[in-house]
Amino acid sequence: MINASQTFAGTLDLSGFELTTSVSFSSTVPEHRTALRTLAYDRLSAQIANPESRTDLQRLRDLAARPRIENWAISISHCPGLGGLAIAPGGFGLGFDVEMSSRVTEAAAFRVAHFHNEKAIVAKEAPVSFWAAKEASIKAFGNLGQVDLNFAGVEITSMDANGTFTSRWQTQEARGLLLSENTFTLAIARTL
Repeated sequence: MINASQTFAGTLDLSGFELTTSVSFSSTVPEHRTALRTLAYDRLSAQIANPESRTDLQRLRDLAARPRIENWAISISHCPGLGGLAIAPGGFGLGFDVEMSSRVTEAAAFRVAHFHNEKAIVAKEAPVSFWAAKEASIKAFGNLGQVDLNFAGVEITSMDANGTFTSRWQTQEARGLLLSENTFTLAIARTL
């Protein structure tokens, strides 16, 4: 596993960044989405003055609404076996993705590689690394622009052996970090 404290310091400005993962947030656990939203509410209400007056904070509990809070970056992800929440203060886009490493095939990664340079990245890197980077980037740009994006709109522009990646959506750019071990791959992306 990549040492996140060393890599984040040189690659991403995630001041106040918090990542919480747990098997209790796994997509196979009943009510895992409610548990993640409750965690987000609890973490942010402890950070925000007068949390009961913030309607955006109250909407965190609404599973049909995107988790968006003014001046906070939030991203949620879950898969079988693990789920989590990434939060940080700031007006940037933050994306977090967690995947079971064995579930993403090369064929699946090639299907979502819509840009020429992405095909070369998929051929060189682990398919799950590309997939997780793409998902985290989609979430980061979507949260920044408050729009729904897909695999065709966001481009992974580079991916290094040390686990860092860059991405682009229109004129916006992001940097990210992959964390892997045998079972799971996690990706964090932050818009610049």
